[in-house]
Amino acid sequence: MVKRTMKKITKQDLANLVAEKVKISKRQAQDAVNAMIDGIASALEKKDTAVVLTGFGTFETREQGPRERLAFGKRVIKTPAKRVPKFKAGKTLKDRVERSK
Repeated sequence: MVKRTMKKITKQDLANLVAEKVKISKRQAQDAVNAMIDGIASALEKKDTAVVLTGFGTFETREQGPRERLAFGKRVIKTPAKRVPKFKAGKTLKDRVERSK
């Protein structure tokens, strides 16, 4: 398996891209990006709520059942059930990524 290194774009980098695209100050873009992330997180804190960004994807939570796994190949560790965030990419995003090969 070939290990590849990915370029990482930080929240600050994303805010800079937004500022450039929309022609607003970097501070305003930073506030907008933070507000969007906070809005998505706040919505996901509520049960049975999904955030649908048409063309991009859907953020939602799912119940993950209790699990058992081996620690260091010796003893079993039990993990309790919990809610976890999930993201499902939308068709437009999938198509765009596919075309960018």
